[in-house]
Amino acid sequence: IDHLERQGIVSVRERRHRASIIPFSPVKDTSTTRGVYAGDAAGFVRPGTGEGIYFAMLSGRIAARMVIENKTAFWYHEECKKQFGKYLKSAVAGLPRGPLNLILKKSVRIGSKDESFKKLLVEDFFRLGYHSLTKSFFANIFK
Repeated sequence: IDHLERQGIVSVRERRHRASIIPFSPVKDTSTTRGVYAGDAAGFVRPGTGEGIYFAMLSGRIAARMVIENKTAFWYHEECKKQFGKYLKSAVAGLPRGPLNLILKKSVRIGSKDESFKKLLVEDFFRLGYHSLTKSFFANIFK
């Protein structure tokens, strides 16, 4: 960012550095009036593995094509879905992004304190694409 500012390419008004959990699922809308989201900003991350570099590079490449070829943000969104949406599908599990992220945050907090829940978390939670979450997982989440 410093290099791009010195070159006059970008101007950053506010610099806040913060950390967050790995996104649980893709954002519903990958564009704003000023641009598109790519990589983990768009939620293009496999929550079970944390893998996101591939999706970040590919979505960045698709965003570049959008600009070069004068495509729309809708095209970008659909192209991302077409190129790698199936790899992120299991993360959605039919639930909205917000509640899924809250469940993940609470799960990580509980898992850091409870060894048996940590095992359950690893065995069940990160295999959403293969089978549904167990009753005991939800019992631990909501106790």
